[in-house]
Amino acid sequence: MYNFRWKASILSVSGGDRMAAWHYTREGELFGPYSEEAMAEQIKNGEIDSETLVRDADRESDVEEWFYVRDSALAPYLPDYVPPVDPPEETAPAPEPESKPKPVRAKFQVKKLLPVAVILVVFIIGIIVGVGSSMLTR
Repeated sequence: MYNFRWKASILSVSGGDRMAAWHYTREGELFGPYSEEAMAEQIKNGEIDSETLVRDADRESDVEEWFYVRDSALAPYLPDYVPPVDPPEETAPAPEPESKPKPVRAKFQVKKLLPVAVILVVFIIGIIVGVGSSMLTR
């Protein structure tokens, strides 16, 4: 982990005496090393734009990596910089609804229900007549 401190107006990284060494290239010519502040000033003055290729010599890497300013640690100094938005948290996909059996409509067959209905009506009439006749005999 780096411990950053200010030293003689140039950003220095403890753990060594190396200064933050940014390089950039323009029209095939290499410029640098510059401190981050010097690079920020060149971005502010329009000498470096988002399409300029830059390299951070202090970056811990075995490979010399070049980045567009817009994709580097210098991006916040760009005038049109918009901080990245954190992607929404991934949620588990909604479970697929279980296939429910479709309700089955019963097909009423009047022919089969008619005898039951007739017996029920006769039974109810019998009760009414029986109750009525017992009331009359009292």
